[in-house]
Amino acid sequence: MKVRIKAFAEDENGNRSAVKDAVVNLSLIDEALLALSDQSINPLEELYRYVPSGFHSSYSSHSNMNRHGGVMFGRGMAEEAKADMAVMDGSTMNAATAQGMELEFATSEDAAAPRVRSEFKDTALFITLHLDETGSGELSFTLPDNVTGWRMTGAAVSDELKAGSQVEEVNVSLPFFLNTSISRTYLVGDKPLVGVTAYGSGLDDNELIRYSIEVYDSEGDEPVMTGGLSGTAFERVNLPLGTLEAAGDYRVIVKGLREDGTGDALEMKIEVVETYHEQVVTDIYPLQPGMRITTNDSGNTLLTFIDEGRGYYLPGLYRLSYSSGKRVDQKYLADVVRKYLNEYFAGDATVEDVSITEYMAPNGGIAILPYAEADIETTVNMLPLIKNEISTVSLSHYLQNAWYDRNVNEKGAVLYGLILLGEPVLQDLNTYARVENLSDRDRMYLSLAYAEIGDRYLAESIYEEVAAGRVEEYEERGYLKVGDREHDNLELTAMAMVITDKLGLDIHDKYYDFVRNTYSKEVLVNTWMLQYIFARIDKSSQTVGSLTYEYNSKEVTLEFEHGYPRSVRIPSATLKDFNILEVKGDMAVVAAYDAPLTRSVDNDGSLKVTREYINYQTGETTNVSGRGTSSRWFLTGLSMLKPSTARIAFRTMRRPVSSLLTILGSSA
Repeated sequence: MKVRIKAFAEDENGNRSAVKDAVVNLSLIDEALLALSDQSINPLEELYRYVPSGFHSSYSSHSNMNRHGGVMFGRGMAEEAKADMAVMDGSTMNAATAQGMELEFATSEDAAAPRVRSEFKDTALFITLHLDETGSGELSFTLPDNVTGWRMTGAAVSDELKAGSQVEEVNVSLPFFLNTSISRTYLVGDKPLVGVTAYGSGLDDNELIRYSIEVYDSEGDEPVMTGGLSGTAFERVNLPLGTLEAAGDYRVIVKGLREDGTGDALEMKIEVVETYHEQVVTDIYPLQPGMRITTNDSGNTLLTFIDEGRGYYLPGLYRLSYSSGKRVDQKYLADVVRKYLNEYFAGDATVEDVSITEYMAPNGGIAILPYAEADIETTVNMLPLIKNEISTVSLSHYLQNAWYDRNVNEKGAVLYGLILLGEPVLQDLNTYARVENLSDRDRMYLSLAYAEIGDRYLAESIYEEVAAGRVEEYEERGYLKVGDREHDNLELTAMAMVITDKLGLDIHDKYYDFVRNTYSKEVLVNTWMLQYIFARIDKSSQTVGSLTYEYNSKEVTLEFEHGYPRSVRIPSATLKDFNILEVKGDMAVVAAYDAPLTRSVDNDGSLKVTREYINYQTGETTNVSGRGTSSRWFLTGLSMLKPSTARIAFRTMRRPVSSLLTILGSSA
């Protein structure tokens, strides 16, 4: 609908020419939005608000005895200011009144064919209007399709700093209009219902309304789903949207028609996604003039420019910073990485200040979870990352006790840990290295121990014994195939990655590429990854260079020295306008952005989750939520129970799942 506004401003005497050439800010905002966050506009108050003198303090060296003159001077200024304020207050713009603003609505709609309303906005207008010499102005715009109450606000300021404001209400309605309840996003497989109700002053109670729904994908003009129901005016009808089978963007058109063919129609856009969960994805590009960076079409992208050597490891750091879980190699290390990113890579990650003491057991070791028992390999694997942060006396006692404990099998890990703490265990290390039939894991720890004390020959010899005939390489990746279990291959490859880096063997980067891009539900290798990344960044050369880019019609040059990165955050949809003009030095850019979480664990087909609603007053159960109901969830078909007919009601469960499984047994 086209709207034409004629506006004028006048002073307290009704003289429009006194405020000629005034500037008027006009806005038309939905009252529903202002109900959440109201606004108050008073340009007069802002123009003449108190401004401090700028003096911090002052004092008098003597007293002026002419008190009468001083008071008269001050009172005169006050009266003058008061008089000016009254004049300014009179210079108001009578917005949206019969005297100050005229609104003309033009429409050419065919009453017998309902127009599809699709443009819905919270702000219909926000514009600056320049009044002419007569103090008048005019503009036209298209009103959005909202059926709502709008707040029109006008604020005017003249060249003489006369100012005023006016607020009026503009109600927009239809004799027949639809109101819907629909979400903007759904999951693949959802079978949603679209709630629709017909309202309007032109409708009679119990009048029959015929509703229809059509769904279009982004590819064509033919609907992929249609449906319809009948209902009565002012009563809610739920239209089935069908099964959403594929991810993508869709248009949903809902129509409501009376018996005479008149009615209303709404078009809404929905997005169907595979998952609501997101992860931070990082892509690295060598910087080149004219290159294009692509991520996704929504959200923001953080571009971090860095020398190419150090930048290679930034995606790995981002992966570690978003580790979820309570384990020490998840929660604590993620916090360590976030602090590192904020300090050295201009990041803005939220830091929780997780303390390693939360994971320290009374016997001095590190536990994998708070309040759990200390674990030898967890303690040793964390040592390179924490030994400079805490007192190592208790850690040393814990490992020494483990060395003499016959029930401890992880002797190789113990010796490596003691070497890291600087304990004199070389004789024990040599003795243990001569033991036959040591496990691959034990021998890898021994290789790490010899590498730590600088004995490259023995470290490399032991590593070669483990790796001989087991290294699998493809493209840029390599891994140790030590068995059929994936998590064994991953963990031994992570250890080999650190060892080969310490020994300067070229294959370390192939191991790293494998570890960084392999996900396992059985084992975490975060400690090995972080040790490796920190070591590689310390060894990487720091490029001195510069970058010139153009964005938003502005040309910017960034200088790089001392390896310090520079970051820019821009909307992902505008990356096509980001142009690299010139690059000096070996530079790289890392693009970090949110993307749907990639499923790394297959669903167990034998498990099903069902839900029912209970009316807490009558005790009746139903599959529809309503007033006075509470929900109860059931996990059915646990595959570890034979036969798998267990049913667990989570609402009434009082024990952890692991405990409950031990007492359920099986039922016929």
